[in-house]
Amino acid sequence: MNFSFITLYTNNIDIAHSFYTEIVGLKETRRFSPGNNIRIIFLSDGNHFNLELIENGENWGGLSDKWPFTMAFHTDSIEKTENFLKSKNISFEPPVHIPGGPSMIFIKDPDGVRIMMTTAQAH
Repeated sequence: MNFSFITLYTNNIDIAHSFYTEIVGLKETRRFSPGNNIRIIFLSDGNHFNLELIENGENWGGLSDKWPFTMAFHTDSIEKTENFLKSKNISFEPPVHIPGGPSMIFIKDPDGVRIMMTTAQAH
């Protein structure tokens, strides 16, 4: 079994889309609406990571708050990431540096999902 995608239930798909494309750097690969006021957008990093955003026009009431988790994205430089986040007025926790290991910084997306930007490699 291989990783396919992560699904995020969002209260505002347009804000979530802007965050994941402009801040995280994902690219939209597919957008559709299966009906009943539901909108779905798939985003990808162009390699193996895929993210599905789902918005229900009836407002599910912040499902991401009910199932909190952290998604990790690789960065080559925590310092450059920190400067980029500052330029976009994105709040973040102080960077964490593991002696002899990776560095990481934590932010939250528009729905409060915790995101880790890390120098650690997934493989």
